[in-house]
Amino acid sequence: MKKPMKKLIERPEVTALTTNMGELSTIATEAKGLFLPMFEKMEDLEERANDLNSQPISREVCELARIGARESQKVRTGTAKIHKDAKNFYNRVGKLMDSWKNLQLLIGTPIEEQFKSIATHYERIEKEKKEALKEARTAELMPYLESPSDLPANIETLSVKAYDMILKGAISAHDERIEAERIETERIAAEKLEQQKRAKEAEDKRRKELRAAKAAKAEADKVAKVKESRVRELMPYLENYNRIPEDIGTMQDAAYKDILTAAKAEHQQRADKAEVDRKEAARIQKKKDDKAKADKAEKARLRKIIDDKVKADKAEKARIEKEKQAELSKGDREKAKDLLQDLAALQSKYSFESVDYNGMHAEVNEAIVDAISIVSEVINRGTL
Repeated sequence: MKKPMKKLIERPEVTALTTNMGELSTIATEAKGLFLPMFEKMEDLEERANDLNSQPISREVCELARIGARESQKVRTGTAKIHKDAKNFYNRVGKLMDSWKNLQLLIGTPIEEQFKSIATHYERIEKEKKEALKEARTAELMPYLESPSDLPANIETLSVKAYDMILKGAISAHDERIEAERIETERIAAEKLEQQKRAKEAEDKRRKELRAAKAAKAEADKVAKVKESRVRELMPYLENYNRIPEDIGTMQDAAYKDILTAAKAEHQQRADKAEVDRKEAARIQKKKDDKAKADKAEKARLRKIIDDKVKADKAEKARIEKEKQAELSKGDREKAKDLLQDLAALQSKYSFESVDYNGMHAEVNEAIVDAISIVSEVINRGTL
């Protein structure tokens, strides 16, 4: 037997929205009354859905399911409309509550501030005094401080004695800084003057050295030019360049002319002597050449005599050897003829039946023919 289902409105998830709500109990009951008709319709739809789910599928069952789906959709849209209307209502209620709260703030805040202003009258006066004292002390102390970060914290709470000590210390430190800055400024100015003086002296020295260097270079260029001219003029007359004086570029013209004249005279003497030596060398060389030519002719004559004798001896030896070989060949020729007969006899001496041995016999006969040809060629030449 089918167990009856618990009504939707009695299920725990539904009753949880209506029980133990405290101050919201009245509103929860009203909300339950709004949505109860939808839940009653859902109980009927749930029962019909379960009934159709237990039946075999058929067109009629499908049609009933479509009808149930449309009705379920209406319940869903109807529930949404109830939710929307109820929510709009309670939103308006909330806005009304906000308006009452804002009205209270508008009227009550000035009253509260008035009470606070009266209550904090002396505290305000004390704070204003401290602010004024802080401003005055800051204005008095700052000119003597290097940085705002050096300003003491809570300067307005210091006693007059403590503040005076700080002010005196700041003034003293400020005066010391001023004096130190003055001394440093004077030191820097003096150092700058000294640097300028040293720079001027260095520049004067540099310019003087530059002028001296230019003068030295001009003199060196002049000496080099004179030296180059004199060396070019003197070199054709010198036998050894090491004899050029080191100071040729700086010596007086008269001294140079004496050296040039002496070099020309020595050069002429060397030229005259060289001509005499050349003629003597030519005479000696001609004598040597004539003797060498005669010696060469004599050597050629003797070489021809020797070569002719060698050729004659070689021809005689060849003739004798040929006659000797011809004499030796006479007996060998007869033997060679007997060898020809023996080779010819071997060609027909043996006969074979099998193919293999007949092939071997044919190859041997070919070799015998080649041997007969070689022996015949030697016999015909007349030598072996």
